[in-house]
Amino acid sequence: MRGYTLFVYHLKGGVGKSTLVTNIAGALSQLGKKVLLVDMDPQCATTFMVGAQPVPREESIGGAMMDIHSLSSLVKRTRFPGIEILPGSYDLWALDLSLGQVPEGRDKLLADALSPVKELYDLVLIDSHNKYGLAEVNALMAANSVIIPVQVGVLPFECLPQVQDMLHGFEETHAKKVPVLGYVVTMFRRNSNLIHWHTLSKETDRLLREKYGPLVFNQVIDYDESVAMAPRLQEPVEYYSGRAKASEEFVKLTREVLARIDGGRNDGH
Repeated sequence: MRGYTLFVYHLKGGVGKSTLVTNIAGALSQLGKKVLLVDMDPQCATTFMVGAQPVPREESIGGAMMDIHSLSSLVKRTRFPGIEILPGSYDLWALDLSLGQVPEGRDKLLADALSPVKELYDLVLIDSHNKYGLAEVNALMAANSVIIPVQVGVLPFECLPQVQDMLHGFEETHAKKVPVLGYVVTMFRRNSNLIHWHTLSKETDRLLREKYGPLVFNQVIDYDESVAMAPRLQEPVEYYSGRAKASEEFVKLTREVLARIDGGRNDGH
């Protein structure tokens, strides 16, 4: 499994990609694993949530991909055991423009930059923006598989065929299949006082499992105020409150992720 690279992705914004990346990393840390976070999102949420600071674009993944700096020289340690990060930059919105000027091999720049260092980590987790451009093509070229978070609601579910079409189009264009390791239901509401949210939560979960079957992870991530509060202290929820329900759920989910990777269960859908 050493150096396995996961791309956490969805074309819909606000579904919890950065939250998933951060808290899978937190769970991996507590399981004694070493993880590298690659923040390719100009919003820099993952960077912030692990206590790092956004950097100029040339000191982010942009600098490594454009061969301004070696990736290893840009990686930062966090205060959480085993978690290192290549911080994001607020200027990464222009990364696609820079990549478009590269004459050859522009789709493999991230894979090439990661190649010398990825074996130092048990897992590499990539977070990116909710779009499909050259940055995301590079993430797919570097990834072994994709995890897709699906927040409870109509729109995140309805966007999934677009994600599938995009993955199929990528495979045809780049002659590489990047399978979906799994779908994760997030922001599940069990509180009976919020009956409409509870009904919508059950409906989203049911529809997802009917359509994608065993590719949907068994563990769902419930709505938990601790997940919203943890970024105040720039911590994964596992470090903010190890007794929080969400903390336990992210650890269980991460164990599922590791089991699927070890079992080779990433054949897509």
